[in-house]
Amino acid sequence: MCTTRRTAACLNADRLPTPNGEDHSTAQDQVRRAETALRNPTLEAVTFSRRRVVAETADRRSYAWSNTNKLLGAPGALGMKTGYTRAAGYSLAFAADRKGRRLVGVILGETIPSRCFQTAGRLMDWATEAAATGQR
Repeated sequence: MCTTRRTAACLNADRLPTPNGEDHSTAQDQVRRAETALRNPTLEAVTFSRRRVVAETADRRSYAWSNTNKLLGAPGALGMKTGYTRAAGYSLAFAADRKGRRLVGVILGETIPSRCFQTAGRLMDWATEAAATGQR
């Protein structure tokens, strides 16, 4: 279980917690995971792809998926990860490269999925403007 006292251990764990309603993770945990994923060129490429296909090999069949992240196409948007569990609600990890800065954020516990994307878009706009004017 990821609790405040075990954050460092959870961030370094090989397995992410399961969404069974008993495990916990903070927005800060999720931002750190997103930042880590974006340092991997393959994962970074996957997050901002609208559609991805993994070719068949001798060991596995081919696999294709479509990205449901509605932020793709927004200025500098890199996508990231959408999610939902009954216990946690709708969530979104999002990232963008804007004006020479990488922005990474997380929305947790939303009740309306479309609002995750709207809020993330506004947060990216706000963070871009705040950085440009020297606000922290």
